[in-house]
Amino acid sequence: MTRRHTRLVSLCPLLGLLAGCAADPFQAAANDEHVGRWESAYANWRLAVSQAEAARAADTDLAMRHYNLGRAAGATCRFDEAERELLLANQLDTSTNGPTYMSLFELACMAYDRGQWAKAIDYYERGFSEIERIQGKNSHHPAATAQQVDEYAIALRKAGRQADADAARAHAVELRQLEPNARIVTDRTPYGNYCAPGTP
Repeated sequence: MTRRHTRLVSLCPLLGLLAGCAADPFQAAANDEHVGRWESAYANWRLAVSQAEAARAADTDLAMRHYNLGRAAGATCRFDEAERELLLANQLDTSTNGPTYMSLFELACMAYDRGQWAKAIDYYERGFSEIERIQGKNSHHPAATAQQVDEYAIALRKAGRQADADAARAHAVELRQLEPNARIVTDRTPYGNYCAPGTP
């Protein structure tokens, strides 16, 4: 779940980088992700965060950068750092009325991919609560939410909560019926698929 497409705001002019922003780590990180260079994306997102902090960027911009750094850290198997960055993004979004559910769903997906079912369930449930708080009981994008509910249902089943899993699957069906013609393009973060040398 990527934020760069809707919140892509470069600090190049503010930071006075080289002509044409050729050295802009923000854009470089986005480009790296697009072609699967996650180790390079991780390095560039770290630099993008450092530059934004040095420039005293707005918390909304910092939230997006920490969010994407967390995703890149998780893709390269730096899981503890990924969790810290995503939780920090969540805190910043909370203080600025941002999309708090996005970092929670990323945390859920990371735990899901690592087989940490109880943690995944907790983060999914917190994410669903935040969507309802922000958007009301009727999600603005029910078909997209249904994808999260699908994984939540699997996590419930893996945790031995079959009745709850069945109820979640039924809810996912209901959500898709609300938006039957939706075409969902996913860009799920590949957690643990691009481990850096020396990482577990």
